[in-house]
Amino acid sequence: MAEGNNVILSCCNLTACYGKNSEHAVLEDVNINVRKKEIVGILGPNGHGKSSILKALLGLLNISQGEVLFNSEKINHLPSEKIVQKGIRLFPQGGRVFSDLTVDENLQVVASCAPSNSKIEKTEAYEWFPDLSPRSGTRAGLLSGGQRQMLSLGMVLLYMQVNKPLIFLLDEPSGSLDPVNRKRLAEVLRKGRDQYNVEMIIAEENAVFAKEVCERFYQFVEPGRIESFE
Repeated sequence: MAEGNNVILSCCNLTACYGKNSEHAVLEDVNINVRKKEIVGILGPNGHGKSSILKALLGLLNISQGEVLFNSEKINHLPSEKIVQKGIRLFPQGGRVFSDLTVDENLQVVASCAPSNSKIEKTEAYEWFPDLSPRSGTRAGLLSGGQRQMLSLGMVLLYMQVNKPLIFLLDEPSGSLDPVNRKRLAEVLRKGRDQYNVEMIIAEENAVFAKEVCERFYQFVEPGRIESFE
């Protein structure tokens, strides 16, 4: 594992499970780190533990061994709401939208949270994902899976500007997207990292997408166990 002050988030010899009394570990002896201005990928098939790593970092799993450090502070003893307050955010697999609101209303919910003196505009989401524009008046619940993913990502990227998290954990962000929109997403994530100084961990099954956006990778070699490669 890399050492030094440029490491923002790390876990060392992490073993974790679901439930306090469970003897079945979903992660075993995991070591990862994220450095300043870096996007790191976690690759592997479904069911190997990609989502579990993100949940463990956010305090949503029972950690039986090892530790999680954020800006050199041990945080794995903290409840998840306290970890969120420190600046770690999660984009869950499949995203989240308000099904009864239109595309435009969903984006407005996020944009309206911005300070009055900010220049955040919901129209930016339409620039990132032009396919949303002709569906601005459509209820989110009527969108296709790919369109809902674009809307959810658009909301999250607007949120990044509003709340300026320190690190983003993204679970399968390219899911349901076609190749054109996966490429757009890669460009927007890199821009967001550079513009807002947000480090990211991206859990992905799609290695092609991950290699477009990530500087380094961790690969599951079997369920619950990973290794690092550049």
